[in-house]
Amino acid sequence: ARRLGSPADMRMTLYDSHGKVIADVDDTEDKEQYLLTHHADPQIIRRFQRAETCFLRLIESQGKGGEEYAYRLKVYKAEPDFSLNIEPATISLAQGGSGVLNVVVLRKQQFWGPIDLHVEGLPEGFTVSSTQIPAGGQRLMLTITAPEGADTTVVRPRVYGTAQDENGQIVRRDAKPVETMMQAFYYTHMMPIDEFRVEVTEKLPFSLSIVEPDQPLALSVERKIPLKVRIHRDEGYNEPITLMLRSSERNVKAEAVIVEPGQTEAELEIECKAERPRPMPTQLVVSGVVKATTKRIAGQARNAFVAAINAFTPAVTAAMPVAPKEQKAKQQSTSKNQKKNK
Repeated sequence: ARRLGSPADMRMTLYDSHGKVIADVDDTEDKEQYLLTHHADPQIIRRFQRAETCFLRLIESQGKGGEEYAYRLKVYKAEPDFSLNIEPATISLAQGGSGVLNVVVLRKQQFWGPIDLHVEGLPEGFTVSSTQIPAGGQRLMLTITAPEGADTTVVRPRVYGTAQDENGQIVRRDAKPVETMMQAFYYTHMMPIDEFRVEVTEKLPFSLSIVEPDQPLALSVERKIPLKVRIHRDEGYNEPITLMLRSSERNVKAEAVIVEPGQTEAELEIECKAERPRPMPTQLVVSGVVKATTKRIAGQARNAFVAAINAFTPAVTAAMPVAPKEQKAKQQSTSKNQKKNK
């Protein structure tokens, strides 16, 4: 009904052959309808173990009706599926630098498998960071890096995801570019944009890279994990740079670090604050900001700075700590296997 622009607020109740209620649903959020603030369409997904006669009752929950109260009812076999959004719809990266985008997955009909991401249409020499959304994952932070000799231009690459369905067939879904916007300081909407754009700009006077540790990076809830960052400065460029951490996991943070003039290495201390951290990898990106000018905020006795330069590292993947219960179950499973082998 909402997709038709109808005011109908439908409610569905599913009964078995004896009149027992199996499911009763009023409203289901339709995440693909970006601009809706009132999701009033019901949806029922039910798995049956055997052939069974059922009855479906459909009512207008407000007791209203009329010609404008249109709706469509669809009954079909639920096929696991997914859709992808990428934000922002435009990213900027300098020659030899990186740009960051988020890939957000909407899982449908109980699909929880891994999704492989593909970026087509990038010029030769461009590289992309890790491109798999793991099983159960909801998002991936991805970086695109340009070679130092790249042309300054606008590129329109295509991003899509592939996954296997229940029959082992490959399913492809194109990613839709969106911009996240807020309405009335409360509702957040993803606004569809026509195309995804990568703007390649002139080389910055510095670039950043993460020094890969000898062992795979693993986070901890018990202590802070150091992350070493290298600053590559052009000759004569000695401005102080503020380093900040971006993470695809909201509970992974680090305090900003100021790199003093001329300094070429710094270290961020990563803290994982999740009470029940998931055994899901997270992507980390370090941004470097150079303060340029200050502006007096109108009517305020304080200043705000405008960043003249903002550089990013390519994304790296870190392992999240295993939740206590899952860790215990893993240890018990390992112990059982060891006894079995003996």
